[in-house]
Amino acid sequence: MNSQVKWGSVLFAIMFTPILEGIEKNGNIVQVNFYSQALEGNLLGDSPNRDVFVYLPPSYEHESKKRYPAVYLLHGNSPSESAADFNPATRWVNEVKNKASKNYPQRGIQSIMDSLIANGKAEEMIIVMPNGRNKYRGSHYVNSPVTGNWADHIAKDLVDFIDDNFKTIKGRNSRALAGYSMGGRGTLILGMKYPDVYGVIYAMSGGVMNFHKPPSTPNNIEEWEKVLRLKNLENVDWRSIRTIGLSAAFSPNPQNEPFYADFQYRLENGKLKPVPEVQNRWQQFDPVRMVDNYKNALLKLNGFRFDCGRFDSLVLEHNRALVKKLKSAGIPHEYEEYDARHGEKRNLRLEQKVLPYLSTVLRFEEVK
Repeated sequence: MNSQVKWGSVLFAIMFTPILEGIEKNGNIVQVNFYSQALEGNLLGDSPNRDVFVYLPPSYEHESKKRYPAVYLLHGNSPSESAADFNPATRWVNEVKNKASKNYPQRGIQSIMDSLIANGKAEEMIIVMPNGRNKYRGSHYVNSPVTGNWADHIAKDLVDFIDDNFKTIKGRNSRALAGYSMGGRGTLILGMKYPDVYGVIYAMSGGVMNFHKPPSTPNNIEEWEKVLRLKNLENVDWRSIRTIGLSAAFSPNPQNEPFYADFQYRLENGKLKPVPEVQNRWQQFDPVRMVDNYKNALLKLNGFRFDCGRFDSLVLEHNRALVKKLKSAGIPHEYEEYDARHGEKRNLRLEQKVLPYLSTVLRFEEVK
């Protein structure tokens, strides 16, 4: 894979600046910045200079000849304008602090990985955590003439940059992709579209989609009506901007200002009416529907797991639909449900299930 990366002007200043100071038995997290050609010229004005967090395992600084598999973690949509959400990858880095975490503490990635390694539950791996937030608060990790080529950004530019600047074992068999919610859907889509890049995928509470169902509740209908009446982003609520972001990713239209997107519905005499042509465009990004066209890519995977909370009203039905589709297509996979709603136990699942599993499937030796 030929590198498509240019150096950011501040790269060398921060390349190996630890965010969390470690001692010899601990790893470190560093923040890096790189320039991605895939995001050049996007209509939202998002910078092609992107920040990335990278966890380096304990032996990284001391074993000069040792190389490591790489795990890429994709975060979910960022609903707010809070400082923390301007780089949602910090959700992986920081300890989770909310009401639910009192019942099940959720540590940040350095504490998780250092503990797993020390207790023999995972091998040493490099963990890469990119920032997938854009002006609409979620890139959805797909190529779009409006938001930029985010799929190529993750699967090409970022992978090239990490392989060129860190001691990775290059090759799909030593490279995994995982993600949560929006990142879970991104994991499924990228896993299908780039089978030569990733050998293992794990989608957590993936936002797989079922677009043939119209809005069925007063709240759903009201949300769409609100979006269709918007004239700009001033004082827009997070649900509306999420819908705009999905539309700019899945049904972009560079000529349709101000949001540069076509919408699945239109208002006719005050009533919500579907736009079938746009709905069909969205369906091309539905992982359930994609299975038929990407069966060979899925069969090529060395490992394929996904999970969902059984109280997750947002995506449980669609994850079960994906299970049914994969079984009918004869595609090996593992699926698990657990007690949680959407947004709960993200880092806990990462610690207990995702990283230990990836450690068992990834290749830890270079092919000579």
